[in-house]
Amino acid sequence: MSAAAPTLHGVRPAFAGAVVDRAVRFVLAWLLARALGPESYGTLAIALAALGLASALAPLGTDVAVVYLCAQAGEDRAAWHGVVRTSVQIATAGGLAVAAGLAAWGVIVGGELGRCLLVAGAAALPWSWLLLGVGVLRARGALAAQAVSFQVVLPVVSLGLSATAAGLGLLTPSAMMAATGAAGVVAAGVAALQVSQLEGIGVVVRPTPWRTVLAVSLPQAVETTLFRLLGWTDVLLLGLLASRAEVGQYKVAFSLAAACQLPMGALTTALNPGLARLLAHGEPAEVQALVWAALRGMALGVAPVGLGLVLFAAPLLGLFGESYRAGVVPLCVLVAAQLASALAIPVLRLLPMSGRFGLNVAEHAVAVALNATAMVLLVPRYGALGAAAALLVTWSTWAVVGVVQARLLFGVRVRA
Repeated sequence: MSAAAPTLHGVRPAFAGAVVDRAVRFVLAWLLARALGPESYGTLAIALAALGLASALAPLGTDVAVVYLCAQAGEDRAAWHGVVRTSVQIATAGGLAVAAGLAAWGVIVGGELGRCLLVAGAAALPWSWLLLGVGVLRARGALAAQAVSFQVVLPVVSLGLSATAAGLGLLTPSAMMAATGAAGVVAAGVAALQVSQLEGIGVVVRPTPWRTVLAVSLPQAVETTLFRLLGWTDVLLLGLLASRAEVGQYKVAFSLAAACQLPMGALTTALNPGLARLLAHGEPAEVQALVWAALRGMALGVAPVGLGLVLFAAPLLGLFGESYRAGVVPLCVLVAAQLASALAIPVLRLLPMSGRFGLNVAEHAVAVALNATAMVLLVPRYGALGAAAALLVTWSTWAVVGVVQARLLFGVRVRA
């Protein structure tokens, strides 16, 4: 039996968690967008972008590196526990450093955005622990457990606290940011309990040297940060080159287009550990089968969701308020960008899961540079539509690059 079947079987719990996650986040976006209005929601979106980038950097790549290192350790549980112990130390150091940076940025900026950044700084360390815990669970194949902590507890608690704040009349971006930060603390605690149950409590092991883990994790940290930057460049540059009201309108359109990520996130979560194992053991035929199955699943999963979003773009945006209907055309372009990314991701994951970290980081840097350049050229003239078009150009180009490198480096074709 092909390795693709048991590997992608793990998509089910990840997909179930993704459904809950996206549904709750949709309600949360609706609540915040209507309660705050486009301009204040745009301020919150910028702060959330900062937290997203900070949380990508804070674990210093340990959240992704553990997947690769787990495949290398095999059944040597002592070696694996040593990796986890060292990863916790590295993630803590990274979280503290990032927290200090966000706090300093908040003091410099000042105003409501500055207060939001201060709150984001306070949330950086627990978010670093959360992401590492989720990475450990994914590495050990506990996809249902990671779905609970990251895709259920996190958004549900965030929604509950945000609704409570709104009910108390605390309708400011910083209050809503505090709700997001507190949700990260709760989710980090749940993930820590799950890891302790999976790996055992009180197991004394010799920690892996920092140098060994950092050799893998630091390139992953750069890659993850660049990938998040690719996803948040639009919001950040819109904030610089356009008005915060346009940021809020674009953010609502992007939140709807993110529904396409339901199958993408679930498939990627299950794909990484499988690719790492197969590439580590040199099984090209099984790698081919797994990549093809993932590509087919991506296309079949994203296409109907994207079609529904395009057909009902205007009424969906109208749910958030009449001022958000201006995002109809950007939403359609963003859906096309999501489809391009769905076709790119399976082949792009071959590089990091095979240990080609330097090339992977270089590709991410080029993609971010391409996206930023396109945005600088398009946003001043076309606003939110220009940001969406820049994202489409970037992902389409990256998809072509991924297909070519998959064939040249791994002998993987993107057809049956």
